[in-house]
Amino acid sequence: MMLSMGPGPAGALAVQEGELWSALTMASARYIILPPQIEGNPEGLTAHQRKIVLKSMRHDLAGSLKRRYPKAAVVTTMEDRNVIRVTPVIEAPQRLLPWGKLGLKLIFERRSGQRFLLKEQFTLFNLWQQQDDAAKYAYDKLVDRLP
Repeated sequence: MMLSMGPGPAGALAVQEGELWSALTMASARYIILPPQIEGNPEGLTAHQRKIVLKSMRHDLAGSLKRRYPKAAVVTTMEDRNVIRVTPVIEAPQRLLPWGKLGLKLIFERRSGQRFLLKEQFTLFNLWQQQDDAAKYAYDKLVDRLP
């Protein structure tokens, strides 16, 4: 079974049926969060701000996964063959304007190569309203859509 990561509408969850991505399996899985990535225009932030954003992305994603799946584990090594790798990606807008949109993607991948993509766009103004909880807010919204 191959899972698609092809283009789809914003917020699309591209998952084909199967036990590997069922709610039961996801709820008890072991996750490793890979280094976050920035796509688009990262120059809208200083190097120090990028460092803070990337660190926050990793930390806040781990918290969102644990809130969604309390029995799941977030691990730091790939020792377990069944660990699900999660790559958080931020799609930075060309300009930092209040009405601009920032995209967030989560790429879930198993060692076998089976994967799916979860993504959504948020307005910068909406994220700004969340202040220090912006990443937590955005990841909670994304993770709540998992099986």
